Amino acid sequence: MQKHTPEPLMDYLKRYDDHPRLNTTMATKYPGLLDLDVNHFNKKPRVRVSLMPQIFADVLEPKMQKIESRIHDINRLKKLGWEVHINYSPVVFDYKWSERYSDLFKMVRAIAGENKCEVIALTNHAKQMAKASEQAQKLMAASCEVKNESGVMRYPLKDKQVYLNHWKFLYSAYFDIDTIRYIF
Repeated sequence: MQKHTPEPLMDYLKRYDDHPRLNTTMATKYPGLLDLDVNHFNKKPRVRVSLMPQIFADVLEPKMQKIESRIHDINRLKKLGWEVHINYSPVVFDYKWSERYSDLFKMVRAIAGENKCEVIALTNHAKQMAKASEQAQKLMAASCEVKNESGVMRYPLKDKQVYLNHWKFLYSAYFDIDTIRYIF
């Protein structure tokens, strides 16, 4: 993977570096491409590295950087001056989800240590389902409760709260629960 930080990114980040209230934040599934040293900035820009168990990533984002590789990039980005958060998204609940997330947490703990994080359960839309592979449709099928008038679907609320509470319980075996910035 060739690393190159385009000048527009530097310009964009610098625009907010001196702002009294605003800072920059972005999410990526390709942290390996980010090589900009921001140690000289006034404020650390935030980058959220998206993670999920590799088995889900292979289905939902097959052409993206591998999960273990993303985890290895977390400490490298910190050394470059970035404020790094983990973006556990989308969180997928299948029949082996708790085992898969426990394995992911073990890997994150061993490689990157504790980090702030955001947690977002899988949502989908009928248009996404129509374009998705058969395997992706199977993963997405359980998030079928219509959330709003635009047709966004989520896990049924009665189930989702139970799943997220268990997810937090698993997470707390590896990390301080207070590192979760938000979860929904």
